[in-house]
Amino acid sequence: MPEQRYLPIDIMRGITMAAMVLVNTPGSWGHVYPLLRHSTWHGCTMADLVFPSFLFVAGFSMAFSFSRNDMDRKARLARIGRRVAVIFAAGLLINVYPFQTGPGDLRIMGVLQRIALAWGLAAVAAVFIGRKGLAILSIGVLVAYWAAVSWFGGSDPWSLQGNLARHVDLLVMGERHMWNGLGIPFDPEGIISTLPAAVSVLAGYIAGGQVVSKKTEDRQSGIMVIPGIFLLVAGLTWGIVQPVNKPLWTGSYVLLTSGISILMMSVVVWITEVKRWRKWGWPASVFGANPFLLFLFSALWVRTITRVVMFGTGGAGSGTEKVSLYNFLFDSVFRPLAGAMNGSLLFAVLHLVLYWLILYFLHRGKVFVKA
Repeated sequence: MPEQRYLPIDIMRGITMAAMVLVNTPGSWGHVYPLLRHSTWHGCTMADLVFPSFLFVAGFSMAFSFSRNDMDRKARLARIGRRVAVIFAAGLLINVYPFQTGPGDLRIMGVLQRIALAWGLAAVAAVFIGRKGLAILSIGVLVAYWAAVSWFGGSDPWSLQGNLARHVDLLVMGERHMWNGLGIPFDPEGIISTLPAAVSVLAGYIAGGQVVSKKTEDRQSGIMVIPGIFLLVAGLTWGIVQPVNKPLWTGSYVLLTSGISILMMSVVVWITEVKRWRKWGWPASVFGANPFLLFLFSALWVRTITRVVMFGTGGAGSGTEKVSLYNFLFDSVFRPLAGAMNGSLLFAVLHLVLYWLILYFLHRGKVFVKA
């Protein structure tokens, strides 16, 4: 018998995935509206809410899954291990595609790898520990991470160059296997910052467990409001002494984004389960029902039109110059049509519509791809 889907999860996850596409697929990275641009280092924009929101929903969904499945501990751990392996391998596939990079220069970590490890750690913890214990564990992890980075990060522990997370990644993986998007080898999905990221998953699991235990929909919605406000305020307060920082996944960032995610989920639950207004969220649920497939397809598609589909510009004196299909579409279609900023946004919106149409047909056929 197919597992009954909890609509608020699909809607919340779908909103997150739609935001991911808008953030990750601008026509030009030089022309992005501020809300859709990640913070340069410290701070938190709307774009910085996407990843922790996804991890939160992953934990929230896990609470429902665990409550419906009575498999024994050994079987559950085996399933967790298989899922972690599949998601991590998919992340490596994205990194190696289109197979122009040798193993000596392959980036090891990435978004899917972070999801796999953070979710896996949280899931294993949830198998052995109850919700109250998980809350205590979460606080302990965040405080320990804060102390470690503060004590062993040198004179400027929260800087790009001197932070402990970077030093650990350099020691374990080496600079050739790390991301260089900020100008130096530094991986925002690195090894030790995966620990506080797992707390983002646990925040969702704890909140989801509260919802599962409540019998009436109004209590399901209301039970999350006070914890959400508390975490949001705690994150802002902690941010005074520990910067809110997505690349380092600081404790203040975890609390702030978890609080926002809890409040967003509370609103979604209230609208769909209390007021019974459901049609509004159906478009988002199409994305939310197939997040793994959407991420994999979108990442491979963008890499294809930026690195594989190349052709000459045809301009005078530039017969050998190559331009990617990605850049060609923006420069030749979207920029002339809507200008630099709006054209860049329109490029992302068109991809959003394209992905939705593909997933819509899968949704109609009840095809849901799980990692």
